[in-house]
Amino acid sequence: MKKIGQSVLLLIMLFIPGIIRAENISENSLNRLMSVSGINKQIEKYPAIIWTGYKKATQNGTKISEAESKKINRSIDDAFAASEILHAIRADIKNNISESEARDLIAWYESDLGRKITKAEEYATTTNAYNEIRKNAKVLLSDEKRVKIAQKIDHLTNASDLAMQLQTRTTQAIFIAAATAINPNLLIRLEPLMAKISSQEQQIRENTKQFIVLSFLYSYKDLDESEMEKYMAFFERPNTIKFNNSIKNSMTLALDSSVDKLLNSLDDMF
Repeated sequence: MKKIGQSVLLLIMLFIPGIIRAENISENSLNRLMSVSGINKQIEKYPAIIWTGYKKATQNGTKISEAESKKINRSIDDAFAASEILHAIRADIKNNISESEARDLIAWYESDLGRKITKAEEYATTTNAYNEIRKNAKVLLSDEKRVKIAQKIDHLTNASDLAMQLQTRTTQAIFIAAATAINPNLLIRLEPLMAKISSQEQQIRENTKQFIVLSFLYSYKDLDESEMEKYMAFFERPNTIKFNNSIKNSMTLALDSSVDKLLNSLDDMF
């Protein structure tokens, strides 16, 4: 009887992980999380950023016909479609964030402080805010305690790393589009561009980190120190770390795929 009892107990123990397995995130919670965290709005702006960069890169160069310009615009929109990037992020979150974790994240983002911060962060991505950040950089960096908190938030959110990835992929996309527009018959090679970026990586990273910290200081200028510390504590939660890592990893893969799509699309088109 004792042996049978031990066998039954062992069998039960083997099945416990399946019994207590975390519930998968629901579609409703996933939709809410993508919305309240601000991810949807951030990604929706990305194709326009590339198109603006492309226009600046070609405005003083060879005259490009309207027909060719439309083709390139269409290729950028297709390759960097916000819906595709968001789909990749959603899929990764589905695989890594449970329903209970999602509810915990949503509760924070929908709190008074969460809403206040998300709104401030969204405004900080506008052109007006960008100009104000540059204009008030010295003042923003003068408060050492707030600077340290902003630096810690940057570290916890992978913000600088993600910004570096975005900058690199954006540069690649603009280079590909501009080079194709100027000379459709040119064989595009990214290796020289990547070598140049690599040689300047340290300086680019330092500049990126400084601007990210400045943007955080600007975003949170109306928060007192206790509110900033609460925000920092939110990013130290295991659920938030998982969520941010999921976004970073999925965006990296999605943007790499987008650059490949753009190369193939322009190659076929011209």
